[in-house]
Amino acid sequence: MVPLRSLGESLSIITGGSSGIGLSTAELLASRGSKVIIIGRDAGKLENTASSIEGVVDTHSLDVSDWAAVKRAADKIIHDHGPPDIIVNSAGVVYPGRFEEIDISLIDAMIDIDLKGTINVCKSFIVSMTGPGHIVNVSSMAGIMGLYGYTGYSAAKFGIRGFSEALRMELEQKNIGVSVVFPPDTETPQLEFENTRKPSELERISGTISPISPERVAKAILKGITGDSFLIFPDISSKATYHANRLAGPAVRSWMDKRVRKTPWEGENGKRR
Repeated sequence: MVPLRSLGESLSIITGGSSGIGLSTAELLASRGSKVIIIGRDAGKLENTASSIEGVVDTHSLDVSDWAAVKRAADKIIHDHGPPDIIVNSAGVVYPGRFEEIDISLIDAMIDIDLKGTINVCKSFIVSMTGPGHIVNVSSMAGIMGLYGYTGYSAAKFGIRGFSEALRMELEQKNIGVSVVFPPDTETPQLEFENTRKPSELERISGTISPISPERVAKAILKGITGDSFLIFPDISSKATYHANRLAGPAVRSWMDKRVRKTPWEGENGKRR
């Protein structure tokens, strides 16, 4: 791969750019001189973000799961600013819940926004990109291994991982790099919302994990872009989990199963009776 030209000459598009990992990534890229365009659903948040980050040159309020809206926005961005050099697909939602209980509309939303949204954005811009360039797709630890309560979310995030692997091979000759990032629990508004919905079994697994900052994830993303890394792990735990699951999947699954099971003295919330 030929490396990206200097970030100071680049155009970056960030989805989910008004909060969380997307916002931190937009801030970091802008601080390195990149011209940044952020995409999100909340027009008010986008306006506030644009006014607070020097380097944001445009915003687009839309739902990335809406192909027609994404295509219109992409055509306008390309017309007004030219093709992007960097795309970071950070838009996503998560609704934890037991598969037997969760409404199918929430599973649809996760697949439509997290997976199809990523595909829509890539599809709408790639034809205009000539390289060197780079695309980062945000997966999750739930894209490394499936967890209790994350059936819909893991389906979407595993899909992003597979999509990114195939896309990397297709774009290599265009000199466009592709990365997939696996953040652990991250201190974002989405995690706050997610924690209000987690089944007790999922809390047994995630309750002892200390979330990392979105700024740390953003730094890992930038390092992955400049280093042309396919797999991006923001911390040692995400990297260790990936390799442990790859090399010793049955043992890891057995450990997780034991964490999920209730002991005779535990109630519904995992607390001593």
